[in-house]
Amino acid sequence: YWSGGWYPATVDKENTDGTFILVWDDRDMFDRRKTPEKLRWLEATLTEQPSQRRSIGGGGGLRGRRVTLCVERSRLLSSAMVPVLAAAPEELRPGCLRIEYHGEDGQYGEGGGGVTRAFLAQAGGLLSDARLGLLLPAPCDHLQLSPILGFLTPHAADSQSVPRQPDRWSRFLGRMLAMSVCHECPLGLLLVPSLCKQLLGQEPSFEDLQFVPGLSDNGTSWYRSLCALLAHRRPELVKDDPSLVRLDAEAASEAVSGLEAVMPSRAEQVFQSLAAHVGVLTSDRQRWPEATEVVSRLLREASSDPQRELAADRSRDLLETINAELGSSSSYCSHRHLAAAAVVEDFCGCEEGPMTQALRQALRSLRWSLSGRQHDYGTEEASRVDTERRIEQLLEMLLGSESDDKALELQQVACERRPDDPPEQGPRLIGQAPQTFHTTLARASSRVDGPGLSDELTMENLEAFADALAMKALSQNLQPHLGRIVEEFRRVVPQRTQQSLTWQQVRDRISGRRLDPEAFVREWRDRTTYQSCSEADESVRLWWGYVSDRTAEELSRLFAWCTGFAAIPVTAWKFQIKVVDDVVRCPSINTCMTDDPSAANRGVKMPTIYLPAYDSQATLARKMEWAIAGASAMHLH
Repeated sequence: YWSGGWYPATVDKENTDGTFILVWDDRDMFDRRKTPEKLRWLEATLTEQPSQRRSIGGGGGLRGRRVTLCVERSRLLSSAMVPVLAAAPEELRPGCLRIEYHGEDGQYGEGGGGVTRAFLAQAGGLLSDARLGLLLPAPCDHLQLSPILGFLTPHAADSQSVPRQPDRWSRFLGRMLAMSVCHECPLGLLLVPSLCKQLLGQEPSFEDLQFVPGLSDNGTSWYRSLCALLAHRRPELVKDDPSLVRLDAEAASEAVSGLEAVMPSRAEQVFQSLAAHVGVLTSDRQRWPEATEVVSRLLREASSDPQRELAADRSRDLLETINAELGSSSSYCSHRHLAAAAVVEDFCGCEEGPMTQALRQALRSLRWSLSGRQHDYGTEEASRVDTERRIEQLLEMLLGSESDDKALELQQVACERRPDDPPEQGPRLIGQAPQTFHTTLARASSRVDGPGLSDELTMENLEAFADALAMKALSQNLQPHLGRIVEEFRRVVPQRTQQSLTWQQVRDRISGRRLDPEAFVREWRDRTTYQSCSEADESVRLWWGYVSDRTAEELSRLFAWCTGFAAIPVTAWKFQIKVVDDVVRCPSINTCMTDDPSAANRGVKMPTIYLPAYDSQATLARKMEWAIAGASAMHLH
């Protein structure tokens, strides 16, 4: 680093004191021999292990180039985007990057990087939210890049939202994935194999089709169907799946007859994926607000009978589940029937929180749909209308009378402008039916083109169709944003690191280990060391008893609070328990510790919990609840 710039350098001489004399071209009149006293201190990663780093340089106390990103916890992604994109790629790597939370006392600690870890863990949870519109839920709990960024997201009208700024969000996501890999801090995002391969410049394979979101037909994936049809020609496709039906040539030919060389459109993929996602969220009461916001958008944008029926089914299942769990609750505010303290995020119930607002939006969407229906419909259409009216009644029952809230609705909704409304149209008022459907959602299928393909499928062109389908679904449909993500990822992750990693290792570094609760606790205990105590001490036994009693969701939150990791990392890490005598205090943590006892603190990450010697597990549970709820015990030194 010289005069504000970075230059390739070669070692001219290695001195006996561990410093170097370097030679490089800094674009002056001639190549000069730079002596140590003219150099700033620079952290040079000669190996992958932080503990083996060496310093280059000579006199002067200046360290290498650093960048500090100041982010706001309440608007983490939007506050981080500008500085993350403005930083030079090398500034986002370990040794150069510092993270600070605006208005908080936590300081970035050398070595353990606890604040950076906490930032990446929080960011991962936000990036995975389907309402953001970057990543789409895919089969087997995977996530894939959305083929239409921000499509069907609830907050598309925001000028800084994903659909309004797709290029910036794509580049930001690429850099966040790279930071996770470089800092060895999981984001908790289980990316599909094809995306992990493409991050390393590798081509996806036909087998990766099984993880494409929204590519299914009544629960049967296109991948399995194609494998069954191609089994007699490509037996390697089914050798690892004994449950797959294998069709002979005659049966396969009959099954293909009359089929067209098409696949679901990108918009249809998003719609199907989000509808399936709502079905998963229905059983998780903590994520009901997300589910209601998503299904509200689906109800509003559905443009065909199958889409409306699917959205209505998902709405019915969700709302019946909500009604069953909340219907007997007595914890209602006098003027808000939905403000159950244990469920709604605004615990006092005196102001409308995310759940109430999302349900009101769902009710408005349903009324728009019903008001646009004609009354001379047949039996099948009448059945669908009856289903939607039942959902309307459920919503009204949950929300109570809206007679006192018309002013609120007129302010928040009547003047709301939809992002896809033409400029010459005014805002849609309550009860006004949509004039046109979203053009992309109205087209349910997309043609698959490729060498040897025609409009209809035959056994002769089926293999070509399968290859073309994989290319279209896994790559072409994701451009140009996939290219920008890959570009930024490869700029930030050093070339040597890219060459040393397989796509599975990239996936695992970004995701972390996926373990059931029992295996999770066992792994955590195996990584734990003890100071001023032992595993046999009563305080420690109470701790592990408390940990073992957590549900999977609670265990994940507890681990994140204790370590800063979004998930158990696949790289080296440790955890330390230090018992203290002050039983009045709550447990506290230091996430910047390593196992290096020296002042350099450059060992393996070892977050430490300071655990008071409580007399019972009930006391421990109560103190932990206070500590986690307020995050008041987060001390990052």
